[in-house]
Amino acid sequence: MDKLSSILVAVIMAAASITMSAHEVDTVRVAGPFTVLKPYMIDTVDAKQKKLSDTYALDTYLSTDVARQGRLVAISDLNADSTLRGQLLMAAFTFSLDRYTKLDIKANGPKQKKIFVNGKETTASQGYQRGQYDVVIKYIPDTTALTINLEPDPQSSNLKLQISNFKSQTSNLKDKRPFSLDDVMEMRHLTGLGLSPSGNYATISTWWYDHEGKQQRRNELINLASGTTTVVPQGGLRWMPKTDRLIGVRTVDGKKQLVSYSPADFSEQVLCADLPLDIFTMSPTEEFLILTKYEDGPERESGVYEVLTPDDRQPGWRSRSHLAVYDLRTGLMQPLTYGHSRTYLADVSRDGRYALVMTSGSVLGRRPTEVSSLFRIDLQTLAVDTLLRNEG
Repeated sequence: MDKLSSILVAVIMAAASITMSAHEVDTVRVAGPFTVLKPYMIDTVDAKQKKLSDTYALDTYLSTDVARQGRLVAISDLNADSTLRGQLLMAAFTFSLDRYTKLDIKANGPKQKKIFVNGKETTASQGYQRGQYDVVIKYIPDTTALTINLEPDPQSSNLKLQISNFKSQTSNLKDKRPFSLDDVMEMRHLTGLGLSPSGNYATISTWWYDHEGKQQRRNELINLASGTTTVVPQGGLRWMPKTDRLIGVRTVDGKKQLVSYSPADFSEQVLCADLPLDIFTMSPTEEFLILTKYEDGPERESGVYEVLTPDDRQPGWRSRSHLAVYDLRTGLMQPLTYGHSRTYLADVSRDGRYALVMTSGSVLGRRPTEVSSLFRIDLQTLAVDTLLRNEG
């Protein structure tokens, strides 16, 4: 009885192994055929003394995205078409997994072939995370029939592997697919959102990591009336307070320029050709800027572990910020604050007459140790009204 049970278990395991490896692709999206001619042979060898490879047609660059322009064809029909032999073809399909597994993608038959997964060439079995993958077989048809099989690791029991059609350029982007780790890593993060004074335009800034792990940024301008979206040519733009124009800073010949752009056609106007500082707040009247200037504090003595306050252990704590008013008409920068306290702009009155300024500092003799003060400064006379003093 034990011997019979062992035989049954072995038969079941063998059947399971066969089932796990029986994922054959029968339909692909095909682009081509493409005719690649032999180049004119000026010399018989290249700069590295190598002769022209017999696989020059297969090695010719062709983006795998070309397959999205193709048509759905049964592999049996491809193999039956003898007119395709000797030409370059792209055959693509998609598969999805519900868990991590090792998978071997095998394209048997034609001698000249390459396999690409999500745009990267692969030559051996490798691990795949849960998710969806696009596979492109680049090959030169010959007299042998093409067969494509997906062979998961036999130890991946109860694996859900689904083969589907490679998406065309007109596919619905809302089609369901497994949520994967790539969706988390490549998720777009909103970094900025702005609305024009009239409410007719909006700007959106996002960043994300691409498939190569490199950070990408995108700034978009949306016409809320028409719904059209335009890529903004420069990052870090913001809306002016009253006018439907974007402003930003650029560097030309070593000088910082304050430039405004029309959202309609991105025609530009230089507001300041030599801006002294690039950290600014445009006044509500659009006549002047409040500039923020940062200064480095005293350097630490060499060989001495010096800590003035507990926060002095933080990088940049000794740096201080001060404010200045820059007149866009005359180009004069009037210092607004001076001292060893950190100074910040809280707000500017609608008529541009007054500014609310905050300072922060430490008082270690009592709690709270971090205190702030608030002042109202007349920007015409620099007369000051103290609203709060050393409040925690």
